[in-house]
This record gives sequence, structure tokens and C-alpha cells, in this order.
Amino acid sequence: MGGFDYFLNFNFNREMLDMDKIVKDVNGTETVEHEVNEIAAELESKAHDMDASVDMPLENRGNASEPIGVLMAKRIKRRSFMKGSAAAASVSAMVASPMMATKAAAAPADSLTFTPIEGSTEDTAVVPEGYEWYSILQFGQSLSPFVSDLSDADLVAGKHLTNKGAKDQAEQFGYNNDAVEFFALPTPDSNGKNNAVICVNHEYINDNLVYPDRGSYGSTADYFMAYPTADKWARNAIGMTVAEIERKHGKWQVVKSSGFNRRITMNTPFALTGPARKNEYLQTSANPAGTRVKGTYNNCAAGGTPWGTYLSAEENTDGVFSNFAGLEAALSGSTDPKDIKLLDMHRRLQPASGSSYLGFEAFDDRFDVAKEPHEPFRFGWVCEVDPYDPGAAPRKLTALGRFKHECATTIEAANKHCVVYMGDDARFEYVYKFVSERKINKNRRRNKNLLNKGTLYVAKFNEDGTGEWMAVDYDSQEVLQTAKVEGTDIPQFDNQAEVLINARRAGDLLGATPMDRPEDVEANPVTRKVYVACTNNTKRTSGDSIAERDGRDVQQFPDIANPRPANSWGHIIEISEDGDDNTATSFTWEIFLLAGDPQSSAGRFLTQDEDLNDVDLGSEEALDRDDTYYAGFAHGDLVSPIGAPDNISFDKQGNLWIVTDGSQPTGVHNGTFAVPTEGPNRGYLRQFMSGPNDSEVCGCEFTPDNRTLLLNIQHPGDRGVLGTPNSNFPNGGSSEPRPTLIGVRRKDNKPVGR
Repeated sequence: MGGFDYFLNFNFNREMLDMDKIVKDVNGTETVEHEVNEIAAELESKAHDMDASVDMPLENRGNASEPIGVLMAKRIKRRSFMKGSAAAASVSAMVASPMMATKAAAAPADSLTFTPIEGSTEDTAVVPEGYEWYSILQFGQSLSPFVSDLSDADLVAGKHLTNKGAKDQAEQFGYNNDAVEFFALPTPDSNGKNNAVICVNHEYINDNLVYPDRGSYGSTADYFMAYPTADKWARNAIGMTVAEIERKHGKWQVVKSSGFNRRITMNTPFALTGPARKNEYLQTSANPAGTRVKGTYNNCAAGGTPWGTYLSAEENTDGVFSNFAGLEAALSGSTDPKDIKLLDMHRRLQPASGSSYLGFEAFDDRFDVAKEPHEPFRFGWVCEVDPYDPGAAPRKLTALGRFKHECATTIEAANKHCVVYMGDDARFEYVYKFVSERKINKNRRRNKNLLNKGTLYVAKFNEDGTGEWMAVDYDSQEVLQTAKVEGTDIPQFDNQAEVLINARRAGDLLGATPMDRPEDVEANPVTRKVYVACTNNTKRTSGDSIAERDGRDVQQFPDIANPRPANSWGHIIEISEDGDDNTATSFTWEIFLLAGDPQSSAGRFLTQDEDLNDVDLGSEEALDRDDTYYAGFAHGDLVSPIGAPDNISFDKQGNLWIVTDGSQPTGVHNGTFAVPTEGPNRGYLRQFMSGPNDSEVCGCEFTPDNRTLLLNIQHPGDRGVLGTPNSNFPNGGSSEPRPTLIGVRRKDNKPVGR
């Protein structure tokens, strides 16, 4: 594969010596050093034709990258090794068997005591013995005592696609719920034992499950032309839900009479805040000032701030815009620098060439890019909502950058600054974090503008297990000041606002590491280590190939942080910020999990003890798509197979909880998994829950007492058709499938997982 060095992120619980000390202190060390240098030289000689870490030509990058074999050779030379006569063997094993993991001294005992389940293909939620699940809110359920629930009969008959149905949907739980966050009542710092407000994202719509006779029409826009009120309904089916819930007899339920209840939709006004506010690229005919936006779309994962606000991440917003081909045609002959720059800005997050997925362009010109070329720049942000203040307008936070945000999770740093971790959920995109300029104030109202000023960073994962957070900052980064639009003399950026609007391009120029769909990124509140869930990337190739992806050339060969070709099952990276300081600009990292089936005959289960000296370092197939690694845990017969890690969370003991979205290696449904990150069972991953047909499991949020796990079941039965479902979740019988927020609890009301 051209080098596995990216896995060599381990520490030994033995005395360590640098290479120069080995020469002085150990008998026969000249031989050790000679063997190490021989290995390094061999790698370096093979590496020149395998430049595996470059996503743009080297001369166009701020930080030039080197072939992976060269990086591996350098790392071997720099690495410290064990003292004693086994040093040479350790070097060889380190190269050939790089799956060694750190085990913490005096590590905590395993606090996960539930009986793991097997993966399931049942059309229901399956949970361990002694647990139960129940529906809290489901698509079409009313949030108001004055609005009825949407019945199956009315859904199949299309009665929701009327003016009344659209109006009702603005007070009903929306479609395809993704993130969920829990906010205790009466205040953020209360225990939330029996009352809380939840915020839930509604990401997108499955046409086949909500539009009668949808298959007779070529596009959603065509459908809307035939059924105009369907457009009105759709605008209210997405966005967010804010709702009060209360616990009765151990189960949570919605409080329909609550003044906290509200829907945030494509009709809701948002304020634009931060450095890009009023920038010319955010100005449109409807809002010439560039200060407000109507609506939000494709709200995926999310996070809660330390002062009790909700951060909702706009992800695949390109799907709501149409006719980019028309814009290209209109500007194809233009020599105006603004036109050339405009097209280039769009190409790094490009709208649909023809019809959009949602079809809103049928009646609203702002979703036709040829007519409103700036409108897409007003989407793709992190939105902030105050669940405690129903009258407060939600805001889009431009300081956090514009890209396909999968998440926006926070931690209060030791120095009281707020740190927001984010992933750009697309193949070969980047990991980001934002550090607030000001410290968090004890008075929550004084934090209203805290996320408007600060520094956005993008991650580079180095070959030696270190990493850099590079400031995505026009004033301090010369490469951003001097960059030109490719093939022109036109400045790529003129100010920080343009850097934030086109954050992906800035990441290219800074030399960020292209990742395998970085989805959720979250800091462990117990250890402060940061975990990056990379869902998958089947476009990673075993050969040395370059492809155009999202407006730039990408070298698709596996790299230091994304080590497998055809990465079908995904992986998780563990980051340790320098000094355990989440505001640090440097870090160390290691692979925590290579997902897959540990018992598959097609791959190897790699552990810290396994001897892989027979691996051919020069082979491009040295690491296979089906090879698995579970943080060094040695018992492949015990761990659960897992694929497509998506959202993540932590319980009070610091155990990592993972929900999945994608194919599973044994053909079962998506589910929920838990794994210790420290202690003797670090890496011992167990399945906790399995979802129904054709669904993904989202959310993964614990109540403060850990007695309820909140999970969103998104798009159950998504391969069916309205009226002839292939899932009846959650109501059973012959009912239509409904995206649903469920609660999972122990029947004895003790904390989940323990």
C-alpha cells in the first residue's frame, strides 16, 4: 500500500529512548540503527511515484506534502524505541504490525455491563435484555392542542398536501429527524430530571413516502407544478422542532400546551451574524443588505453550547438549488473578474446543474442559481437557536465557516473559551474547529454573540502522529492573501468574509488533510480527547489515481489518516490536543477504530500483539478494505461488527457511543454501539441497539442522569412507496413508516449501559 506509518501512534508502558540514546546506551545498537535506516531507505526509494497525500498540485499548496513512503521513512527515523536487545525487532514490528494502542496507567474499569445484542434484520428497534424502547415524537405528531396528528389515511390520500395540511405541518413534528439535543428545565444548569426542552433537526424529505403518485413525475419541481400546495407543505416539513418534554412513569412525552413548542422551517427568518454579514456575496434581491435569510435546509447533526443554545448544522444545502448549468452558460464568455470568481466559488460546493432535489425552484426564483446566484452562499452554515427563548430569532453563524456541516459540537476549554468541532461530510473533505475570541460568561445572555468572533481552524494530520490546526484566517495566512483563481490573475480572496464563504477552497490552499467523510467530531467530556467519525469512502483507491472532486483535483490513494483503499466500513480517529487544551493549535492522533467485521475471512483482525512481519511493505494491498482494528483490543470473537460510524456521543463515564448510517458488514440493519475509550477493555465494542428496515440511527443523546438514551430513527422503509410500505415502524401492523424520536431505558430505571 506504500506505507502504513499513519498507524504508528502508540506509546509503550516501558522506558523509552531516542535513537541517538540507543546508540550510546545499548549493546549492538549500531546494528539496530543500521536496520532501521535500511527500512527507511527502502521505503523512501519506493515512494516517489506514490504521492498519496496531495489533493492539489504541490506548487499550489501552502504546506507542500510528500509521498507517503517518504513520510513513513522520516517517521521511522524520528521515532523513539524500546531499550534493550529487542529494539530491532520492535522497529520491524512497528513497521509491519502498526496496530499498537496506548493503554492508560491505572485505567478505569469497564462500566458497560449490558448484554450485547446481535445485529438484526427485524423491522423494529431491538435492545438488550432488561431494556425497552418507546416513541416520544414521530412524523406528523402534533405539538399543539389545537392541531390534530397526521393520520395514515390522510397521508396516503395526500390530504397533508393542502393549504390546511401545510399550515398544520408548521405545528407538527417534521420529517426525517436527525440530531437531537436535550436542554434541562427550568435552566441549562438544572438536572433536567423530569422536564426539558429538546431540539431536533429535520434533514430532508423522502418523496416516495410522502407524495402520492410521485413516480409519475420526472422531478419534484414537476410534481409541485401539478400539486402547488405540496410545495407549501414541504417547506414546513423540514428545519427543526423545539418542544418541551416531561417524564412520567419513567418515559418522556411531549407537553402539547408548552409555550416552548415551535417549528423552525424554510419560512423562518434567520439573522446573519459574524464576519460575512453584509458581504456582497450574501446580498440578494430579497435582502440587498445581506443581513437576513429566509429558512434553513438539510439540518443534519448538531450540538449544544455550554450556555444552553442549540447549534444546528446545515449539510447538503447544494441539493436545494437548481440550474447551475444555466448560470455557467450565462457567464461562460464573461471576462469580468467578479463573474469568474463567482463561478469558482460555486464549484467547491456546487448546486445542481438541472432540477434540485427539493423542487422549490418551481415557485421561488431564489432557488434558481441563474436568477439568484448569491442565494446558495446564504446556506451551509451553523445555525444557533435559543430553546429557552421562543421569541428569539435563530441565527446563522458565519464565523464558523461555510461547508457541508455534519455537526457542530462544543466543549468548554480549561481556559473558558468555547471550542466548536465540525466535520465536512463529503468524500475527501476536512475537519475543522472554531475557538471563540472571548471566554464564556456565567451570565448566559452575555454569550449571545460569543460565536461571532474567533478563529476557524482546519486540520492537517502529519505522518509522525502529530497534527496541526491551521488558522483559516485571511490576515495571518499569506497563502490566502496571494492565492489566485486557477488559471487567472484574479485574487481567490479579498477578505476574511470570502474565506469563510469559500472555506473549502481555503482548506485546499492551507494543505488540510482530505478525509473519508468526516461526520461527527466530538470531545470526550471526561478525557477531553476528540473523536472523528469518518463514515466511509469507497473512492479511496489502491492505485495512484487523481480525480476531479468538488471543484479540485484529489489524489485518491490512501493517506496517513485514511489508510484503507475502498474504505467501505469507515473508521474513527482519536485526537489528543496538546496539553489537553482544546484551544491548542497542535495535537497528536491515532486510529481508534477500523470498522468492519473482525471475523470476516476476507480481512485480518489486527491487534497490538499481533505479529505481521510477513506483510510486504512495498505492496499497495498491504492494508485491505476488510482489515479491522479495535483500538488494540485482542478478542475479535467478542467485538461486534460495525460499519459506517456516523454520529457519536459519550456517557458520564466517557464511553463512546456510536450510531451508524450505511451498509453493515454482515448485512444487518444500522444500529447503536458502545465502546470504552480507556481501561483494560478499550476497544471492546458492543452492539446496544438495532434499527428497523431501511433506516439510519441518528442523534445519540443522553439525559443528564444517563437514564434515557434518545435516538432518532430516520427514513425507516425508505425503499418503499407510500401506500405499500416495506416498514411499519414505529406503530406496527400495516401502518406507514414514520421517522421517530425514541427513548431507550432500563426497565429498572438505572443508568443506560451500566
